Amino acid sequence: MRLIVLSFTLAASSAAADPAMLNALASMINDGDGGGLSSAYAACAAGGGDTEATAAYWTDEGWQRQDETEMGLIFLSSPSAHWTVTIAADGSFCEVVSEQDGTGFATAQIASVNMMAGGGNPTTTSEGCAVFKIPGTTMTLSSSGQDPVCMSETSSAVRVTFD
Repeated sequence: MRLIVLSFTLAASSAAADPAMLNALASMINDGDGGGLSSAYAACAAGGGDTEATAAYWTDEGWQRQDETEMGLIFLSSPSAHWTVTIAADGSFCEVVSEQDGTGFATAQIASVNMMAGGGNPTTTSEGCAVFKIPGTTMTLSSSGQDPVCMSETSSAVRVTFD
């Protein structure tokens, strides 16, 4: 049992030094059953604030891109996905929003990305929303909508910012 735990720990720590792990996960954008959602979080992180590199994870998979230059935002969507992506044109954030998956499901998806990327234990904002930090990246979880809350059974939004 100790050998299994040690192997898992070594694999996770090597993932922190290897951005290829995030890229590999990000390449599964169109996978179903939540795999696409965790891949979306990974793609936002792997893009590292490079707007074009980040958007390419989706556009290379056939997603539709809409640039709103006046708002300084890029919107990405696919008719086969139940979530959307918004990227700030200045590279300051990448946000994945689901109107179907609640924050509990999103937390599990972020935790898997966090583990693969060598992130630490989650913390919370002053409002109580979960925050995951992986090297160079902060992922903050809330519900979607105009007045987001920290816990929702019906929606989630993960905003990825860069340190």
